[in-house]
Amino acid sequence: MGALKSGVALCELANALQPGAIPDCIISTASMPFKQMENIGHFLAAAEALGVQASDRFQTVDLYEVKQPTQVLLCLQVLKRVTAPAPSVTKLAATAAVH
Repeated sequence: MGALKSGVALCELANALQPGAIPDCIISTASMPFKQMENIGHFLAAAEALGVQASDRFQTVDLYEVKQPTQVLLCLQVLKRVTAPAPSVTKLAATAAVH
C-alpha cells in the first residue's frame, strides 16, 4: 500500500484509463499528508466517473492509514472490470471453439 499512499500512482492510473480524468495541474507530488489525501480523493472521484459504485470504493483513510487494504484492492479490481474492453464476438467464438 505504501506505493499508493501519495495518490500519485492512482491519479496516473485514472488518467491512463481515461485521459484527462484528473488534470495534471491538480495532482500534487508534495509529501504533505493533506496533499496526498487530496490526490486519493481525486482518484476516488475519477473511479466514480468511470463507473465504480460507492459500495466498491474505499475511503481515503482506508488507504492513507491502511485501515482497510482489502477495500482498496477491491476498488482496483472493480475498476479493472468496469474499464476492461468488452470481448469481441470473434474472440468469444474462437475461445469457445478451443474448448
